[in-house]
Amino acid sequence: MRFDEQAIERFAIYYFSDKDGIVDQYVFTMLDELKKNCTEIMIICNGFLTPESRMKLENLTPHLFVRENSGFEAWGFKEALESYGEERFSRFDEVILATDTVFGPLYPLNNVFREMGSRELDFWGITLFNGSNFDANGFEGSDNYPPYLQTYFLVIRKRMLTSPEFWIFWQNLPTIANRKDLLTSFAAVFTRYFEGKGFRWQAYIDTQDYLEGSNNPLILSPLELVKNRQCPFIL
Repeated sequence: MRFDEQAIERFAIYYFSDKDGIVDQYVFTMLDELKKNCTEIMIICNGFLTPESRMKLENLTPHLFVRENSGFEAWGFKEALESYGEERFSRFDEVILATDTVFGPLYPLNNVFREMGSRELDFWGITLFNGSNFDANGFEGSDNYPPYLQTYFLVIRKRMLTSPEFWIFWQNLPTIANRKDLLTSFAAVFTRYFEGKGFRWQAYIDTQDYLEGSNNPLILSPLELVKNRQCPFIL
């Protein structure tokens, strides 16, 4: 399925958290770019917001939810999806799950959507964690992970969005108490779980040539990715 960018219906869920409740300018840069490419935006904030930051976000969207600071972005996404509801989401062609953990975009996102719209996929992201056969994150007992999409920017298309498998994944999402749980219950398993259910995926930035040399090019080679591969985000 190739997308007509003029007709596509796209919904973005943006996750934000700050210990002081202050929304910095880089967040608004991202939100402004999402508004250019999306029909609707929902903002999920873990923790709290200052009155000034809340007012600024409410000026961008009526869909602003502030929740307890638990579960990181995974439970923020879960509650956002479940609160809006499967039926209401079914009218959209794509749903974006994005976080405040990256800076950008450094290139217009419409270029990214145009390119990915030409690919026959069910979900996609920007960059890969290239997998590991060692405990790359310092967690005892970690699994060996094949390459997976990094979850700061995921796009879910209608075939997957309206599937029972998609909603069951979120219904069954376990409690996430720390970053190890975030990795082992969400970030490192999302891609392989849905691949195993028959859904097709790709990353926007091709880093196959990094497979032997770097498991995380976004961290270890950001200049090369931005300059030579037009990566729109940096950490």
